[in-house]
Amino acid sequence: MEAVDGRPLAECEDLTVWKKAVREFGDLQVQLISRVDEMVTSGCPLVDLTSYGDQVSSIIEGEQWHVDGEEFGPLQNRVDEIEKMSRTLADSRVPVSLDHGDLGPWQIIFAEQPCFLDCSDSCLTHPFLILFLFFDYLEGVRANGRESIKQLLSDEATIRQELTLSYLAAWQDCGTEVDLVAEFEVAQSLGPIHVALKFARLLSHGFDSQWDLAGSVPQYVKKFIEQSETPS
Repeated sequence: MEAVDGRPLAECEDLTVWKKAVREFGDLQVQLISRVDEMVTSGCPLVDLTSYGDQVSSIIEGEQWHVDGEEFGPLQNRVDEIEKMSRTLADSRVPVSLDHGDLGPWQIIFAEQPCFLDCSDSCLTHPFLILFLFFDYLEGVRANGRESIKQLLSDEATIRQELTLSYLAAWQDCGTEVDLVAEFEVAQSLGPIHVALKFARLLSHGFDSQWDLAGSVPQYVKKFIEQSETPS
């Protein structure tokens, strides 16, 4: 792999740099829309969002996750909700594009321009879904980063709003800001399920040589349940 010079976004103390990084990732996704068929031919998985309800039901019934049935119990009552959110995204005016698969502040190296590392878990789906994982990883940076980074990211609501609007500016041809924000929030609500199903898909292909991917499935299912139970 070719070496990349620059600093991880997680160590950058300028919010303008963070906003530029997410905007440029959105721009990259827009540019790749015309290459979706090519990426499918090359083997990048095309995710069927309309199957998410059935896939979640399979997780609930699966014994391989070694989770007490009571822990997944609340998920059974939300399958219809998951199907509705999935259908909303599947029917969107926002086209399918690249989902990085593991986009976080440590996977973005910034010099003059951002460089997005390690797309080995990538797929093709509704592009907004990957930002759930970015914001999920951001919590770790906020908790464990240097004091200057903690201060930069301390106002969680404001940071989230500014980064979201910067990212969505790349998609302005697909709808109004109000409509895009609403769709973005649907994607963030579905995000934990999307990530859980990604790990389930990787496990089904035998990828668990270095990490406990099986533990990641219940981890993100629980995040979905907790998120659903948290008042807006």
